[in-house]
Amino acid sequence: MAAITQEISPYIIGVSQEPDVVKKPGFLKECQNGYPDIVFGLQKRPGSKYLNTLLDLSNNPVNLVDVKDAFWFSISREADSLYFGCIIPATYSGSTLVTYGQVRLWNVNTNLECNIVYEDDTDPSSSKDGSGAGTTRAYLTGSNRNNYKTVTVDKGTTLLNRTMVVSPSSIVTTGTLTGTVSTFANLPTSPAIGSIYQIINTENTEFDDYYVTWGGSSWSETILPGISSGFDNWTAPHNLLKTIDNPTGRDTFTLGEELYSDRTVGDDATNFHPSFVGSTIQDTFFYFNRLGFLSQDNVIMSQPLKADNVSATPQVHDFYNKSAQVSIASDPVDLNASSVRSIRLSNVLPASQGLILFANNEQFMLVADSGVITPQTAIIKSISNYEVDDNLRPVELGGEFYYISKTSRYSHTFRLLTRGMDNDPITTEVSKVASEYVPSSVNQFISNPQNQFIAMSDSTQSYVWFYKQFMSGGQRQQEAWFKWQLPGNSLASRFTNDTMFGLAGTVDNKVIAFEIPLNKIPDDSLLTSAPNITSGPYLDLWTNTTGTPTYDSGTDITTIPLPTNYPILGSSYGYKPCLIFSTTQAALGSDGTAISEQQCGAFFDATIQGNNFQVIGNFVPDAANYIVGYKYDMILDLPTTYYRSGETTDFTASLRISRYKFSFSNSGLVDFKIINYTNNNQYTTAYSVSNTEFYKADTLPIYKQVVFTVPIHQRNDYFNFRIFSDSPYPSTLNKLMWEGVYTPRYYQRS
Repeated sequence: MAAITQEISPYIIGVSQEPDVVKKPGFLKECQNGYPDIVFGLQKRPGSKYLNTLLDLSNNPVNLVDVKDAFWFSISREADSLYFGCIIPATYSGSTLVTYGQVRLWNVNTNLECNIVYEDDTDPSSSKDGSGAGTTRAYLTGSNRNNYKTVTVDKGTTLLNRTMVVSPSSIVTTGTLTGTVSTFANLPTSPAIGSIYQIINTENTEFDDYYVTWGGSSWSETILPGISSGFDNWTAPHNLLKTIDNPTGRDTFTLGEELYSDRTVGDDATNFHPSFVGSTIQDTFFYFNRLGFLSQDNVIMSQPLKADNVSATPQVHDFYNKSAQVSIASDPVDLNASSVRSIRLSNVLPASQGLILFANNEQFMLVADSGVITPQTAIIKSISNYEVDDNLRPVELGGEFYYISKTSRYSHTFRLLTRGMDNDPITTEVSKVASEYVPSSVNQFISNPQNQFIAMSDSTQSYVWFYKQFMSGGQRQQEAWFKWQLPGNSLASRFTNDTMFGLAGTVDNKVIAFEIPLNKIPDDSLLTSAPNITSGPYLDLWTNTTGTPTYDSGTDITTIPLPTNYPILGSSYGYKPCLIFSTTQAALGSDGTAISEQQCGAFFDATIQGNNFQVIGNFVPDAANYIVGYKYDMILDLPTTYYRSGETTDFTASLRISRYKFSFSNSGLVDFKIINYTNNNQYTTAYSVSNTEFYKADTLPIYKQVVFTVPIHQRNDYFNFRIFSDSPYPSTLNKLMWEGVYTPRYYQRS
């Protein structure tokens, strides 16, 4: 029997679902609302600032029920506002269309819903009705959120309905074929203006035919009369463009048909339709200044756009050749990703070597040896054969590419590192240690290269799952899985300027916008708009724009009116309303001591009454020095502690844990919860050990460096241990040491 003490690595490598006996030191069983950082340690995630509640066109709060099943997207350009938008799917009765889909868009800065104008469409068979037929709203026929995609580039946002079949245009080319000649030299010398001749060149083949028309002084190449002029624009991806910028009111966006060129030369054999005509389009992208589509197993890219920084309108996209006689570098690219498997290209990402194409069960790369994609140089090669979820776009993270493959219950995340056409890529499942951590219901997948993490969320849940890494000198120093719980269902999110902006659907059926700063280090100030707060607050939906408080001396209760449309979550749903005070020199007496507890960074639990927070005590004199919000829980579940010698875990020895010693920095209140259980795994007791350290009365209750000693005196496998914090102040775990009595049961370990 020996008294033992061991140090455990900092808990910055997140969650592992491996059995505790093989789990490496430093992993956790659960990490909720933590933020592991390789420099500062395992921090409590920053709080979310309440921005506003989204309003509809009648200035009423948007009802979550109306948008909960929508496809969400964001629009953000330099020197412009941030917009969150959604596409509400069409509704059907059986196979009968009842209502077309709808686009809704909000300016996050003003919380006002934008006006959406649906232009008239060019479908000659459509007519206007109340549901949108006859306008570009008729393009929105997809019945669920997975039927839609968007991509924002340059001046507009391309909107794709993945169920719409692109049809050939019913409009035929004009004119009449005047005659046919064998070669250009056989053309008449004095034809009538507008005459059209076919030049057949080689007999018994139609692939070198072309057509010319006489303009009065010269012949020019033209198209065969009487054939389809192109494809119907209204069945191809559309464009969402801001047409009215109103800084003090509602902006206006117009959903219009994208500008596509008709074919102007050749015929169906020499200048055929792009391969997406007659099929659906599964993804849209921009690459080398070309608009691209994925359709079935084909990749189609338009002619390059011109450099244009002046015009406010999008340019025309041309998917047809300029000449039926020769192929030139600026012609469209239309390639097939051939494979022995049955594939369907669904997503695409640009890489330094070329385009990475993701099919349902195979991956390809489109490249050109010269570096410039042209019809003459582009080739496609298969690079791997993993299953990929069709509905979640892969993301890029610092030159690496991540994608999701789903099983019936869980999502698995893969990392793909390309190595050019001559070498196979390196593919790794980064979710292996937490393979049953992320559910298969996630429907949003985004990345934040600045902080080196990816995030996944489900619009029907309040959790966001993260995978965070840290690369240094080409080496991966950190790989961590953890999750955050937001104050509502995670509808949409975006990372901009080192800040997470998001929308959440709350339990009171509102849709609220919030922001969470990501560049937080423990001693930085986060609140530039709240008075005298120097750290935090670690509250969700915090705000200091409350109404004038009133005090009832009979009940000793202060009532604080909340901002208009502020979400009322309530403790009945597990949310904990809270009020926190700042420190300020004005709150000190002449001798430098604190006048009252309220001015010393204290926080108080509140209750909700109507649209008010109520707090016991008189806080009317301090109305300028507090903020309100909801407390949230940081939960860190530790695995079973074993004695380890090098890489060996001794799980058969008798180990009695005497105490844990935790090193925290820049931390407020922290609880340690020990849950005892017997051999039949029935939980028997639970208690917490709270912080008993001291701090100056005129400062925030935050400790720069503190060691918590928690007595245990139990066998290592007889209890579970949880670190817990729901205070509105930070908490940063740096190190853990344990002390105990180790008995190897008379056997020598070798």
